[in-house]
Amino acid sequence: MAKKRLLLSGSDEIIPIAKALKDDYDFFALMQPTAKMLKDIDIPCTPIGENVPVVLHSRSLTETARIMSSVITDLPQIVERLPVGARDKFQELIPGFLYQHLGNLALVVLLLDHYKIDGVVLHNDVEPLMRIAAAWARARGKKCLHQPHAIYHEYEKTAPGTDIHDMITASHLAAAGPYQRVWYEKRGFPPENIRETGMLKYDKFVTMGQWKDHARKLLKLDPYRHVVMYFTSWRQDTNLLGCNNGIEEAFVQFLSAMKTMPNVDVLVKSRQSDNLKWHIDTAKNSGIRCLVVAQHLEVCLQAADLVTGYGPTNGFITSAILGKRTVSINGFPDDPEVITVASDTNSMREGIIKSFSEPVPQYLPFLLKYIGPPDGQATKRVIEYVKELFA
Repeated sequence: MAKKRLLLSGSDEIIPIAKALKDDYDFFALMQPTAKMLKDIDIPCTPIGENVPVVLHSRSLTETARIMSSVITDLPQIVERLPVGARDKFQELIPGFLYQHLGNLALVVLLLDHYKIDGVVLHNDVEPLMRIAAAWARARGKKCLHQPHAIYHEYEKTAPGTDIHDMITASHLAAAGPYQRVWYEKRGFPPENIRETGMLKYDKFVTMGQWKDHARKLLKLDPYRHVVMYFTSWRQDTNLLGCNNGIEEAFVQFLSAMKTMPNVDVLVKSRQSDNLKWHIDTAKNSGIRCLVVAQHLEVCLQAADLVTGYGPTNGFITSAILGKRTVSINGFPDDPEVITVASDTNSMREGIIKSFSEPVPQYLPFLLKYIGPPDGQATKRVIEYVKELFA
C-alpha cells in the first residue's frame, strides 16, 4: 500500500513527529530548511520547490496574471468594504504586494496538487506560504493541523479581529493549554477540532534538571552573586497596540534599575539578531557591566536566579518550568505567580527586590493555564493527535 503524504513546516520541534511517523508517511516540506533538517537525520523529505516541472512554472504565471487582473478590476468594490482610514493605503499597497508574492503562492497550490498531498502539519497558519497551504487543504477537503509555535495573549490587543494572528485557516488545532483553547474559540475555531496537547518545545525544559553552577562556569559568571536575566523582545506591529516604543523604553529603564543594584550580575538574552547590536550598544552606554547573549537560551536560564522582560513573553513559561523568580514588565497582570511591574525604574527595582525577598512561587497553576500538565509528554500527545487525524 502506498504511503500517505504529509506536508510539514517548522523547526526542530517537528523532528520527533517525523521520527514517529516515518514508516507510515512520505514527508514533503514547505520550505527547504525543514527538508534539510530531516534529511540530516536520515529521514527522507522532499522540498516541494525542488525540481519544479516547467509546465507548472508556466501555469503559475498564467494563474497569477488572471488573479491580478481580477483583483485590479474588483479593487474599488473591495476597498469599499474597508474602514475609511485604510482605503487609500490598501489601494496603494495591494497591487505591489500581489505582484511580489502571488506567483510563489500560485505555484505552491499547483505543487501541492502535483504531489497529491494528503494532509498538512504547520507551526503557523497566518504567514503567506503557510496560510496558502492551510487554505489549499481546506479547499480540497483535507485536514490541516496547526500546532502553534507560541501563545498569543489577550491583553496585547483589543477585540478579536484586530491582529493578523486572529485569522484562522487550519482545520484542526493542537492547543498548548486551556488559555490557548479559549483564545482560539473566541476567534471562531470549532471547539470540537481543538485538542489540548501541551507545546512540544517545553518538554525538554521539564526534563532538563538543574545545573546552575555549570551554566555560570560556561558564561564566566560569579557563582556567588545574584544573576538577573532580561529577555529582549521585538515590536508586535501586527496590530496598532504594538506600534510603540515600549520595548526600547523598558530596556533603558531596566538598565537604570540595575545601576542601583551593583551587587547583582546582569545577563541579557537577545531573541533576535536584528536588535542584538542595539541592546549591546545601549547596555554599553548605560555604564553598567553586563553580558549580552544571542544564543544558548538553556544555559542562560540555568544561570539566572531571576528572569524579567517586557510584556507577556513566552519566555516566562520556560523560566517558570525551571522554577526561576519572574518579574514581568506590563506582562501578566492576571497571574499572581508572576510579579508584574510598570515600565519605570522604581517599579522594576521594587519588583526585583520583592521577588528576591519572597519564596519562589509555586508555578503549577500558571503552567496548567498556559501549557497544561508540565509532564514532558506534549510531544507524545501531539504525535497521537497527528496519527488520529491522518490515519
